[in-house]
Amino acid sequence: MNNSKIIYVSDFSALFSFFLMIFQSCFLTLFQGQGWIACALMLLVNSKNIKNILNIFLNTNLKFFFFIFWIFMIIKCIPFQWITYMTFVFIATITFLLNYINTNRSFVNDLYKFLTFVFYYSIAHVIVLLLFNQYLQPASLISGIQPYTFLYLFFYNYSRVDGFFRIQGFTWEPGNWQLFLNLFFYFSIIKNRKLTVLLLVSICIYFTHSTNGYLLLIVNWAIWIYNSKYKTIIIPIIAGISIMVLPLLRTNIESKFSGDNQVSGLARIRDIEVGRLLITKYPLIGTNPETINMIPEVRILKENIFYNNMGKSANDLNTAGFVDDGFLNGLLQVFLDWGIIMALIIYICYCRSPLLNDKKTMLLFSFIVFLSMTAEPISRTIFFYIFPFSTLIMKSNTKTYINGKNFNNYSDI
Repeated sequence: MNNSKIIYVSDFSALFSFFLMIFQSCFLTLFQGQGWIACALMLLVNSKNIKNILNIFLNTNLKFFFFIFWIFMIIKCIPFQWITYMTFVFIATITFLLNYINTNRSFVNDLYKFLTFVFYYSIAHVIVLLLFNQYLQPASLISGIQPYTFLYLFFYNYSRVDGFFRIQGFTWEPGNWQLFLNLFFYFSIIKNRKLTVLLLVSICIYFTHSTNGYLLLIVNWAIWIYNSKYKTIIIPIIAGISIMVLPLLRTNIESKFSGDNQVSGLARIRDIEVGRLLITKYPLIGTNPETINMIPEVRILKENIFYNNMGKSANDLNTAGFVDDGFLNGLLQVFLDWGIIMALIIYICYCRSPLLNDKKTMLLFSFIVFLSMTAEPISRTIFFYIFPFSTLIMKSNTKTYINGKNFNNYSDI
């Protein structure tokens, strides 16, 4: 591949690729095999990039990544279909990433365009929720976690315990949607957007009723205050607002660990404890998170967590659901998939990705994503792997341009 030649990528290819990335990563579950279709469409939309995949593979450190992946999966006796699917995800990830290597595109600008759409779409969700909530109906055409919908244009998660609707956009759960809203907030700070925009996105995040969303909202406001020229005026105002907001956060967190909704909080504790157990038991190459419920120690640990916290409220039916539930902590799932050493390498590569131009921006971006991943299993996705893959590609000796910046070697980042 001629690395000095700047390749033209159309707006349609770049922005539709973002949609396909989300379609594979955390979109509403529409049908069986959705991830396969998303990856196939990614290759189709970016077909001009396919001819460069083999060159990227052979001339960068990605070949070692693929080799280790296949060896680990074979040793762990992972089903061939799953190995094939994840290989397909990795190829689609490279295809997506090639839109930003030696091209006219800026990843940061395209990401912000996508996040801006998420922002306006969320405002529409809030308006519909406030004006037409009595017309929301179960979305029977959606499988998996079935949301409520208004004309199949807007989607909401209904909390039966708390009795309110949570906006979730086109993702399967509000926790994913808050991630994109908080990323929009973060990049809006970088781009010096008006305070009105930050207040509106804060309202949208509030209506996700996500604990992680609230925590990241506080972090974002702290970043904005830190960068503001009017700290002495703003801090007292924010302190006053915090007095009103923090009780909301406290109530949200407490509801996770008490009353009828405490199973939600226990699920997070369960996944942390199960993850810790399995990482200790399988430190070198990890295990298969899909089959961990067949491990006796895991089932005993889950049952103990449930009965010790639920007490008299526990029964055989809800205990079975708690024990048989899948592993939801995406952050720890990487360790279960890869083992400790490879997982740490992947996370280091993630945090050092050159896609966001500078280290400070990338580190804060990583923090927002990683905190959200503690409750969302989105680590086996294009959205996750584009960042460590970009680092592995940049570490080669090829002359490469990302966001218009030349990276001859990693020390330039």
